[in-house]
Amino acid sequence: MATNYNSTTDPAVEAAANPVTDADRVIREQTVVTDGQATTTAVEETTVVVPSAATIERRRLGRTRRVIYTIVNTVNIFLAIRFVLALLGANPDNAFAAFIYTITGPFALPFQGLFGPDSGPAFGVNVIEAEILVAVAFYYLIAWIASKVAQLVYLRSRTEVAGGDPALR
Repeated sequence: MATNYNSTTDPAVEAAANPVTDADRVIREQTVVTDGQATTTAVEETTVVVPSAATIERRRLGRTRRVIYTIVNTVNIFLAIRFVLALLGANPDNAFAAFIYTITGPFALPFQGLFGPDSGPAFGVNVIEAEILVAVAFYYLIAWIASKVAQLVYLRSRTEVAGGDPALR
């Protein structure tokens, strides 16, 4: 009875799976316990599932992807809050607005002035910071690329161990 620890549903990962070498090992041990007089016997059974190398690598890939997307989602949530504050004309001198603008400043800086001169957020003036939307899309693109690079690294290590190219299997 093998337990599947698949942490990703990516078709490329599943295509590289080899059911012969990727199976988890199940180790069962039975111990007969008797008292000193052999009048009572009991059987203790211990079952241990040892994950295969492929299962461990899929776990690592899943963990790496979760870390990448958690970081990017956190940054993009703050950028979305900045976008809404500027759109609604929030006072940039307010403590909360200043905090959001300060945190998102380094992430928005490469995109400032992308669509013309940057007027910046102002109190009572509704500003559509379209460059923030571009920044959000760009950071998701970077996360996707990083996720695919991680997948290539983990799949490459599997093909080196298995001794073949997954496309040839």
